[in-house]
Amino acid sequence: MLLCLIAIFFTSLNTSFGVGPDLPKWKVGNWWKFSIEISGDVLDLVGTSTYTVVSDDIDIHQNGQDFNCYQIDVLGSGTIYGNRMEGNWTLTEQQYYLKSDQSWVAIHSTYEDTVSFDDASNITPISLIADRKVTMKIIINTTYNPPFEANKGFPLTVGKSWSAATTETSKIQTMVNGDIELETESDSYTKTFLVLREESIIIPTGKVETYAIKRTDPDGVYAEGYYCPEIGFDVKTIEYNSNGVLQKNLELLSYEYQPIIDDSHLLATLLPILVIVSIVVISAIVAIYLFKKNKNLQTLKNDLVSKLKKEGGKPPSTK
Repeated sequence: MLLCLIAIFFTSLNTSFGVGPDLPKWKVGNWWKFSIEISGDVLDLVGTSTYTVVSDDIDIHQNGQDFNCYQIDVLGSGTIYGNRMEGNWTLTEQQYYLKSDQSWVAIHSTYEDTVSFDDASNITPISLIADRKVTMKIIINTTYNPPFEANKGFPLTVGKSWSAATTETSKIQTMVNGDIELETESDSYTKTFLVLREESIIIPTGKVETYAIKRTDPDGVYAEGYYCPEIGFDVKTIEYNSNGVLQKNLELLSYEYQPIIDDSHLLATLLPILVIVSIVVISAIVAIYLFKKNKNLQTLKNDLVSKLKKEGGKPPSTK
């Protein structure tokens, strides 16, 4: 049961964040801290996790290709509890996303926990041994081939839908009280996404405007993520199993987000304005020049007429 909870935990971290009307512009130093609540059949997990952008220009080589990526590091910790069980968990993780469209490229995770059980915990065979303490460490290296295009729905509008397919391969090393087990799992799947609505929600950081996006997995698991363009991340994710039972709740606690300014986009926006301003300025300069020229000609003409009158001559035609 504990392994099932851990599987839910890792799945919960790989949510489709970064979805919105435009791709967020992450830069090194951006971070987002979340509360985590995960429910299992026997054990529950609570705590916090912080996602930090540590690189916006790292090359990852896998499956014979090179990918220029963002690197986001995750640090998490918290407690585990259940029927006469308690413990602690920690997580360190490196996530890699394509710079171009933020598709998932790879995730490297190290999860550790220590859980104490007693003989009434109803877990077999652990329940046969009184006051048993179990220490577990799981190292998972996951790659996506091709990169999983969870965010290819940009730009988003309500009602827009898309799908993304990949083969997810995980090399897993599990150590339980010193015993080591190695395995490799590979799964090809297609997940679908649907922009449900625009919604104002209240989270610990305050009231924010979000896009609610539903993700549906092939096994019937589904989630709703609430992306906030102002924050550059999903601010809340709620996930359910195939029976509609709540499995996970992830909610933003605090953040630091300063987006990168896209100069090319800014130039494209300002260029028409600059052209109009230039035309107005040039037109004003030409008008002033013509006005001054006409004024000078009129002054010259007046002087000439005055001179001719004084000399008794006939003034020139004004036609």
